[in-house]
Amino acid sequence: MSDHFAATYASARAKFRAAAEQAGATMTAHVHPEKGPDGGALATDVARFGPADAERVVFIVSGTHGLEGLAGSGCQAAWIKSGGPARLPEGVAAVVVHMLNPWGCAWSRRQTEDNVDLNRNFLDFSAPLPNNDHYEALRSALRCPAYDGPLRDQARADIAAFRVERGERAFVCALFQGQYADPTGIGFGGQKPTWSNRTFRQIVAHNARTVKAVALIDFHTGLGPFGHGMLINTNATGSPGLALAKSWYGHDMAAVGERPEDIPYEIKGDLCGALERMLGNAVVVPTALEYGTFEVERLLGLQIDDCWLINHGDVNSDLGRRIREELRHFFYPATAEWLAMIETRALQVIGQAIAGMARV
Repeated sequence: MSDHFAATYASARAKFRAAAEQAGATMTAHVHPEKGPDGGALATDVARFGPADAERVVFIVSGTHGLEGLAGSGCQAAWIKSGGPARLPEGVAAVVVHMLNPWGCAWSRRQTEDNVDLNRNFLDFSAPLPNNDHYEALRSALRCPAYDGPLRDQARADIAAFRVERGERAFVCALFQGQYADPTGIGFGGQKPTWSNRTFRQIVAHNARTVKAVALIDFHTGLGPFGHGMLINTNATGSPGLALAKSWYGHDMAAVGERPEDIPYEIKGDLCGALERMLGNAVVVPTALEYGTFEVERLLGLQIDDCWLINHGDVNSDLGRRIREELRHFFYPATAEWLAMIETRALQVIGQAIAGMARV
């Protein structure tokens, strides 16, 4: 395994900070109010490279979905240790945000400490929140209080019937589009900004005061072919940001603004869209880099098991530890082949964004 990567939050943080400090970064730590399972401190660390007054900035973010941050952390460290900061073009800065949701990574969950999917939390909470009718139709089945036995069998039958009657797109929407009515359920987007949401806004406010153009690379895992890094751009059709994204990344990118059918649910409350709204006077090119792991069917089942565990199980039991380990393996397979693939892709995409930003 590449020495940039780590299997735990604490080790990932140590490796990232060591690499960033050795490369001469300006470091900031946003300390989380809660602790990790080992009693250790949790924090979102920020490493800034390049001029303080840069008008062009590339944000490189890991850990939006907690546990997925183990992959992103290693990719960030790989870019730093490859000499990337020393090759920044004149007038371009890089802001590397390590583990935006540190609690989720440390506790082997995608969600935050309040069970929120952070990538559905960037909404205007003073306005009416979105409805998810598909989730409501499946809520009782997804929230089955039994891990196995007759109740769980009935829940599986209800889910199977839903998938036949409404289709696979509706089922994916139920689990991943986000819902705002069930705080302990799957895909909860929150009813107020989370700590990680507020922290990201602070980071952007501090590091983008002078910007005219910004790129975002937000690392994720779990969807797509094994080891493939799919780029998902959220710029609107015809926007300057989308034109730049196409010129940087070419055709190897899903442009949700142009082809919403490429994503099986409407994206709301996500980090990419939030950054555009935060920096309304700048040109923003927000892109998620999604690394594939295993089949989606397995992910759907793990989400249901994780929901059962936090509501009815014991995280310290043998079953609880097994579910947590299965989640970790799904979002961070950590085979030598997979790590090599995602590291190579990360260096490529970060390089494309920085080179493109130099031409803006």
